[in-house]
Amino acid sequence: MEIKKQIRNTFSESRNSYPSVSRKKAEKAIESYVYSCPDFLKAEELYCYVSFGTEVCTHRIIQHALENEKKVAVPKVSGPHKMDFYYIRSLDMLKPGFKGILEPEEKAPLANGEKGLLFVPGLAFDPQGNRLGYGGGFYDAYISTHPKLVCCGLFYSIQQAEKLPVEAQDKQLQMIITEKGCLPCCQNCQMTL
Repeated sequence: MEIKKQIRNTFSESRNSYPSVSRKKAEKAIESYVYSCPDFLKAEELYCYVSFGTEVCTHRIIQHALENEKKVAVPKVSGPHKMDFYYIRSLDMLKPGFKGILEPEEKAPLANGEKGLLFVPGLAFDPQGNRLGYGGGFYDAYISTHPKLVCCGLFYSIQQAEKLPVEAQDKQLQMIITEKGCLPCCQNCQMTL
């Protein structure tokens, strides 16, 4: 869809030009909201993207979850439009993989995706919980086969769109966390995990 490509380019440029000082300040606020989020506090398992480039940094969030004895799983690309999540005990278990993104090493145990909180990346979001990713469909595919996960997007507020175009395969987020707070996108936010 050509309109999605244009939106991706616009929001990618915006995020890439977001000043480093502002980004770091926003990330601290996002982390604070994550750590106080009832869904995060209740979750025994955290499924989390490993940040790359100018995405909201997740390294400290992952480390915090590990230190608080949560099971943490991170993604590894396993084929075209397909990824799986694997449990890690440390960020040291990651190495560059698909497109240079840090992924778990081969011997990491496969996570079943039955329950937990899933943090997803993206280029843009809207208040209805729609998200625009990078176009690979990896997260939409994973979410569709793991419907019990509570899906939350981590974004900078500059990534908010008024309304994003949606296709049948696009999966909505249940909540979005930015440096301005937590935005529930559905009535069943704060689900039992």
